[in-house]
Amino acid sequence: MKQKLFTLFATLLCSMFLAITHAQAAQVYTVYDASTKTLTYYYDNNYDAGDPYHELYDPVNNPNAMRFTDYYRDVEKAVVDPSMKKASLTSMKSMFYGGYDEETEANHALRNMTVIEGLENLNTSKVTNMESMFEFCKGLTSLDLRSFNTAKVKNMARMFRLCSALTSLDLSSFNTANVENMASMFYQCSDLTSLSLSSFNTAKVKNMELMFAFCSALKSLDIRNFNVANVTKRWTMFERCLSLNTIYCSNDWSDNEAISSRELFEDCTSLVGGKGTVYDESHTDLAYAHPDEGTRNPGYFTLPTPKVYTVYDASTQTLTYYYDNNYDVGNPYHEFYDPVNNPKAVRFNDYAEDVKKAVIDPSMKNAPLTSMENMFYGRTNPETNHDNSLSNMESIEGLENLNTANVTSMRGMFEGCSALTSLNLRSFNTIKVEDMARMFVECAGLTSLDLSNFITSNVKNMAAMFGECKALTLLDLSSFDTSNVESMVNMFYGCEALTSLDISNFNVAKVTTIRGIFSNCKSLKSIYCSNDWSDNDAISGSEIFDGCTSLAGGKGSTYDISHINIAYARPDEGMRRPGYFTLPAPKVYTAFNETTQTLTYYYNSNYDAENRYHELYDPANDPGALRFMDYSLDVKKAVIDGSMNQTHLSSMENMFYGGDVDHALLKMTAIEGLENLQTARVTNMEKMFYGCYYVKSLDLSSFNTANVENMSFMFFGCASMTSLDISSFNTANVKYMENMFYGCLSLPSLDLRNFNIANVENMAEMFGSCTSLHTIYCRDDWSENSAIVGRNMFDGCTSLVGGKETAYDKSHVDLTYARPDGGTRNPGYFTLPLSVYTVYDEATQTLTYYFDENYNPKNPYHELYDPARDPDAVRFTGYYDKVTKAVIDPSMMDATLTSMENMFFGGVNPETFSFYSLSKLKTIEGLENLNTFTVTNMRSMFTMCLSLTSLDLSSFNTKNVTDMNSMFFNCSALQTVDVSSFDVRKVTNMGLMFASCSKLTTIYCNSDWSTTSQALTNSYMMFSGCNKIVGGMGTTLIDDGYKDATYARPDGGLEAPGYFTIPATLKGDADGDGKVTSADIVAMTDYIMGNTPAGFSKANADVNLDGVIDIADIVAVSNIIKDN
Repeated sequence: MKQKLFTLFATLLCSMFLAITHAQAAQVYTVYDASTKTLTYYYDNNYDAGDPYHELYDPVNNPNAMRFTDYYRDVEKAVVDPSMKKASLTSMKSMFYGGYDEETEANHALRNMTVIEGLENLNTSKVTNMESMFEFCKGLTSLDLRSFNTAKVKNMARMFRLCSALTSLDLSSFNTANVENMASMFYQCSDLTSLSLSSFNTAKVKNMELMFAFCSALKSLDIRNFNVANVTKRWTMFERCLSLNTIYCSNDWSDNEAISSRELFEDCTSLVGGKGTVYDESHTDLAYAHPDEGTRNPGYFTLPTPKVYTVYDASTQTLTYYYDNNYDVGNPYHEFYDPVNNPKAVRFNDYAEDVKKAVIDPSMKNAPLTSMENMFYGRTNPETNHDNSLSNMESIEGLENLNTANVTSMRGMFEGCSALTSLNLRSFNTIKVEDMARMFVECAGLTSLDLSNFITSNVKNMAAMFGECKALTLLDLSSFDTSNVESMVNMFYGCEALTSLDISNFNVAKVTTIRGIFSNCKSLKSIYCSNDWSDNDAISGSEIFDGCTSLAGGKGSTYDISHINIAYARPDEGMRRPGYFTLPAPKVYTAFNETTQTLTYYYNSNYDAENRYHELYDPANDPGALRFMDYSLDVKKAVIDGSMNQTHLSSMENMFYGGDVDHALLKMTAIEGLENLQTARVTNMEKMFYGCYYVKSLDLSSFNTANVENMSFMFFGCASMTSLDISSFNTANVKYMENMFYGCLSLPSLDLRNFNIANVENMAEMFGSCTSLHTIYCRDDWSENSAIVGRNMFDGCTSLVGGKETAYDKSHVDLTYARPDGGTRNPGYFTLPLSVYTVYDEATQTLTYYFDENYNPKNPYHELYDPARDPDAVRFTGYYDKVTKAVIDPSMMDATLTSMENMFFGGVNPETFSFYSLSKLKTIEGLENLNTFTVTNMRSMFTMCLSLTSLDLSSFNTKNVTDMNSMFFNCSALQTVDVSSFDVRKVTNMGLMFASCSKLTTIYCNSDWSTTSQALTNSYMMFSGCNKIVGGMGTTLIDDGYKDATYARPDGGLEAPGYFTIPATLKGDADGDGKVTSADIVAMTDYIMGNTPAGFSKANADVNLDGVIDIADIVAVSNIIKDN
């Protein structure tokens, strides 16, 4: 029995030992997956010593281990597995570097690795050594090291050495307080253009040799925080920083004379000191390593840029904000203000309660702040628990000196300023602000607050924004855009004096919590809201109405302590569905501002019947109302407020006319915001602009007039008007046009090509007394309605001439000549407009593009092409799949289009969702006849031309184009395209430009393509599916390769790969016959004279490459012929 017990006990002990051993066997190792070319770092007990792709990583016990021997060239991605979070490494030396093999002289560098995923899984809290951690990672373009804890690190030597593709590096989270070695830390990071080291503490650093050597793209370095007291080595610290122009340092940089610094500035040829001392190859050692003092004491360093700081003057009890170089670190009354890098800084410890006044110095206008968090709040001291608010500050002067244009946070800006009674914030630009939480919290003395200029469209947080503003009796938030706000917690908490709140313009679609938003607003009687306030079911909030004892909803629902949560946060519908909110009744009205002489049209709930400058506008119910009695001749400008976009009037009769001649706006010169008028339901526009004598131009292109029946007297008496855009007018339902343009004395032309007069009954005196009117453009079928009353239609139009030169004849002023001019055979006063249109020839299956007056709307094979006006037009119905050839007629040279969107694509049928693509189009002739100089939009120009095999666009001038999205999308047969003439400097959108061009092998471009596309913001999937594309030096697109604009450039081989090819050209061969002869001089002369020969090559003719073909190029060709 004892023997059995002993055996059992021994077995248990062995099992426990094995379990413990197994648990302790976890190791850090890497596993290479050849199929995915991925190297993964693990910390577990699955290491397999027999697997050649498993390798231990133990830099403490084996710091010189050679790793990745058989596959270091193949690794394209590294992954740090989540198991690594448990690995308490003390060294990460050469973590992503396999080492240098002295026998084979091979660097086992992961030079082709382009990405490292999971760096946040590295536990760096105990690491003391990061030497060579990312050395030789030449393929990495970025690193996210924000999760790194470097508090214990002593060695960062060679950490990023030879990371030559890194373009940026955020080290703001690095704690370098214990680092002793930074030698070669950034050596040959040759693509880095900037490097922020403001967080670096170098007090213990001894070695900085080669630290920035060969960082050839760096233009400036800010090492003002560097403490070099213990540094003994700085050899070649900045060697061959060829672009380095400025080094910012502290004033005491040169205090350490024990530093060894041979060739410190070797080949820093661009370097200039702060006082103008330029690089001198005879001074590359320590001697010039100090702030530049000019000829007296030359140096290569520059004293730092200004800082924002405050200075407290105890004698005047004034706190002043400055932005300059005069901050005195030794002065206890000088304090930095840097809310971005130190948002939790505790300030004003010794004098917060003594400050009576704050002053913003004019120097602050130049302060590039992006945050003003806690600007006038010192925060609570965690040691004393004392609140450092400026509670006794009575005024702030110079708020107009604050540069708020780039500010994203105003959180707690005026928090605790309880003695302030007013704030002038009219100069604030808040367009980029995202956080306004606690902005005015505890400003208990504020009695009013004008925020009418605040732009809040980007604000996400308004929590406690007005909390404890106990003296506010009125708060106008009508300008607030809350469409992006997520939190309104305690927004109005404790606003005890507020009696009403209008939040009817609040958009709460993204709001998730409103806890306590109105809590303790004990005087609050009414809350006006929009009808859709309660549509967001995601909003949560408790104690929303706690203490709102005076509150009542719009239908009489009174405050009930048992209903203070989210349930009653809705418009009141009485007993059926009680709520605490009230729906306002918006009205259309005008408000005249006597100071600015501006008449503004509003649609909101702010109409004030007691204000004599407020007047209702309700022509449907009160068409005979007389308005503007006391100030009609004082109005200089009218403005249509954006709120008008929300109302759908059925009548706009007399909109800018007071009702009789004594109330006409005769002195008004401009109307702004006409695009804010919703006209889709309007049936009556009679006398809309009647008597607007001094208005010179009207752009009504936004008007939808599909339902309008009456346009009589619409522009009567607009005597100064020289420009009138009514190109969008749909007059299919209009019956009355009498006197429509009567008295438009200055109008030179009218474009009525879209006018449909089928239902018009009266045109009497329509153009009467338009004495300057020379041309009236109309459609071909204008004259087909013979039932129209047209008495004196053209009376007084003495300048009028028809399209075939028929001149005004006072004996023909009625309807008879209201037709397109047919010359002596059929005279008329109208002119057929020139139009861009296509004609399909069924016999030849050819689609021809014309620009002339011969467009026939009755011919089903004639189709207008006007993408600027109608970008979604569906064209080519019935024959889109039959067209085999397109021809650009020479007449198109005169067409000044601004858009060529969908030029060779018929669009998508909205009913059948069919793509009307020219799928059988094989050739396009005459592309050189397209005038692209004025074009800004080439979106989808050749989309789904499935049969095109090549495109020569070398004649295109794209200098003004901004949009090339989907330009060649799904041209699946396209093999070559020549965009060598393209100027893409203004192009912002190249998304899907060549996508699905599956047979595309060659794209010819010019040599500066890659340097001119600086405006580009979208290149999503630009080359997706272009699997056969080959650049001029052999670069190809692989499945997971660059599909955006990264490689949209001439192919430069391995050093600068690209998908484009620069075409071979023979300079001087203007006629393209392969030889440079006198025939080329003839061709160039013809071109200069305006007669472009067939096959003319601008690229070859521009011999001196100045972008212009002129006599200088002819001389150059003559010299070439002579030399040959």
